[in-house]
Amino acid sequence: MIQLSEEIEILIEEVGNKDDSQISASEQTIFDVVEASNLIEEDGLHAFWYSSLNTERVIRGFDSIGAFEVVDLIQSSQWCTSSSDDRSAFTNTEENHLTEIESELLPKFDEIIDFIEEYLEEQE
Repeated sequence: MIQLSEEIEILIEEVGNKDDSQISASEQTIFDVVEASNLIEEDGLHAFWYSSLNTERVIRGFDSIGAFEVVDLIQSSQWCTSSSDDRSAFTNTEENHLTEIESELLPKFDEIIDFIEEYLEEQE
């Protein structure tokens, strides 16, 4: 899981307790980015594409905070949606390709907190 500052942890907790109609666009962006980052770190890109997350909104969120390399890597794995919904059924080529993308992506999550903090500063 990405390491969050106390301020962002509080924000995430508050957003989780709000009604959807009370969440601002910037709060939703941060919530989506953190939720997706944790999911991808724990379960991989295949799980992200087959999750209940609004993947388009999540990708826009990463873009909004300036994590453009993350956006590119996530989008480069979108082919998963036209492949098997069971990752264990992937061909060796598919599995190797997805593993390669994930190996490039996961280290980028170390920088996500910096992007979120910069984004929050810009929103103030």
